[in-house]
Amino acid sequence: NFFFASTEQCKQKKKTSYIRSKLKAEKEILKLKNNKNVQICIARLPNIFGKFCKPNYNSFVATCCNNLIKNKQIKIYNPNRIYNLMHIDDLNDQIMNTFIKRRNINKRPFMNLKKIYKCKAENLYKKINFFNKNYKDIILENLTAGLDYKLFSTFVSYLDKKKVSYKTKLIEDQNGSFSEFSRNKNFGQISILSIKPNQTRGNHFHNLKVEKFQLINGKATFFFKSMMTKKNFR
Repeated sequence: NFFFASTEQCKQKKKTSYIRSKLKAEKEILKLKNNKNVQICIARLPNIFGKFCKPNYNSFVATCCNNLIKNKQIKIYNPNRIYNLMHIDDLNDQIMNTFIKRRNINKRPFMNLKKIYKCKAENLYKKINFFNKNYKDIILENLTAGLDYKLFSTFVSYLDKKKVSYKTKLIEDQNGSFSEFSRNKNFGQISILSIKPNQTRGNHFHNLKVEKFQLINGKATFFFKSMMTKKNFR
């Protein structure tokens, strides 16, 4: 198997020495198409990003993550430039699937890349800067899928080990303690609370909020009151 990482810049009209070298390498590799003992695959890659990529080299995402965390200046010369982005894990999966699943791979040597995200340079900066300012806070946007999810996963890989852990705010009173562990606009909050012996917490209601409780340690009695009948039940 022979995989060659080319560049999407090969499609540009203006051919730099870098692009010409890639095109020449592609031409040489394509000579192997008729060799039955060799499987070739050429990928004209967009901007690849992901954890542990070298900053201040050839990755705008890596540079933003690293420099913002270290309070270094970021210069965006073309804020409207649209980046084609592909996460390294998506690329690795596609490379493996290409060689494992495809037959007669040499008939279509150029890989049809999938899971490519488009984003302006200015918007990329804003997303990563948002992570940098808020990753210690409990409020974050929906990070379950898509570009934001993969950007945040990339961002945290550049955090210094001293910044990976942090304290949450603890509120204490005569009844016990309360601390929010996480909050999200889409699912609400996850919190941890303690109750001192013979004390009561609650005694309020929410119009829309649905709460679930999990007892971790000790014993407690949960009382619920019907707003219609005013009767208690447990």
